[in-house]
Amino acid sequence: MINQLLTNRFSQMFKVFTAVFLSLALTAALMMVPPTAAALPEESGDATEVVPLEAITFFLRRLESTYVASVKGYLDPEIELPVTAEIAVPAGSEIIWIGEPSGGSIVHDRDFEDAHTVRTEGQLDIYTVTLIEYPNVQIEYSLFEMPVAPLGDGTYRVVMEYTPLTDLVALRMITNLPPGSVPHDEGIDYFGDTVDGDPQFGYIMWDPAGMELIATSVTYTPPLGMGTPVDNNLFDGLIVVIVSMLVVAIIAIGAVLLVKRRQQIQ
Repeated sequence: MINQLLTNRFSQMFKVFTAVFLSLALTAALMMVPPTAAALPEESGDATEVVPLEAITFFLRRLESTYVASVKGYLDPEIELPVTAEIAVPAGSEIIWIGEPSGGSIVHDRDFEDAHTVRTEGQLDIYTVTLIEYPNVQIEYSLFEMPVAPLGDGTYRVVMEYTPLTDLVALRMITNLPPGSVPHDEGIDYFGDTVDGDPQFGYIMWDPAGMELIATSVTYTPPLGMGTPVDNNLFDGLIVVIVSMLVVAIIAIGAVLLVKRRQQIQ
């Protein structure tokens, strides 16, 4: 009986020893695996690699008293987010807004605020962002000079310029004109009206190359007095100046007449 008990006890201890030995051996084998092999799955999901934009819409937006530029970049809508993307604007541009547009109401747009980095290369400021909700990035900025000028006979030309950072499938260049304007360029496309009723015209550039300046223009005849955003302001300013000068002249003439009358009385 005692021998049987010892045999059973030894058998149990042997099983435990065998299990412990196998566990230690497996642990030792895993510790001998090179670190790079274990890191491969994590590296394959690295979202820090910059994904180039596929298409861009450059919109030269005419406001009441000036112009601003808006650049919206598009990635493949089926791409898995998050994704790091880059978008460029002319170096030194004053940024009005940068964010991740939803394509719907602006209340759903994600404002990057400080969630971006910027570097300058040549004539471009390059903004790097991480898209987490929508595969689009948009940046709006002020222009260095007025892009529209009169050509004579009531005709005006507005110039649009943009340099994409990488090769694109398509680049749309669009601007809005005053309601009632007549464009004169051959091959120009109509892109509907803005929410304010301004007609939008421009072009689609296919396969534009990266780091090359793309320039085009829209020639148009606007309603009288609507050639440039500053025309009305300038006209109003001239009216104020003219009225002021007339008031001063009237006061001066009145003072001269008053002096002469006093001299006659004396």
